[in-house]
Amino acid sequence: MACREHSCTRRALLGAVVALPVVGVERTAPLPPTALGGGPLPLPLRGEGFVGEWRLALDALARAEGVLAAVEGESAGLAFDAAEAGQAGYDAACSEWEEAVRGAMRAAAPDWRALALKVVLAVDADVGSLHGGEACLAALRGDAVRLGGAVG
Repeated sequence: MACREHSCTRRALLGAVVALPVVGVERTAPLPPTALGGGPLPLPLRGEGFVGEWRLALDALARAEGVLAAVEGESAGLAFDAAEAGQAGYDAACSEWEEAVRGAMRAAAPDWRALALKVVLAVDADVGSLHGGEACLAALRGDAVRLGGAVG
């Protein structure tokens, strides 16, 4: 069969890619080496270790968000001088939150739902603008490649 007889529209290709996790297709062996010259793409992460790492990262993020919300609540409506006195606590809470965001972004997404959450977090937290944000975006890309089997 000639190449021109294998016409695949973008819509058909996208449909096939999106359908893979829905129909439960799993790889049982590594993919061949990528076109970029790297080794085989790793299989999707499975097992309690990866889920546990992801859960710990989400728990740390939830705690940091709680601390930040509490500090913001305490300073709401305060006069400037009083709010200024609490600035060091607010700065510390912001730093803790940023570190928790980076931790969640660096933790390997164990599945598609975790990857979707990481995309939302990357957009909502403007991860690219954080110190170390480039590494977070690289980890996000790595998860997408690993889970989706994408190349390039």
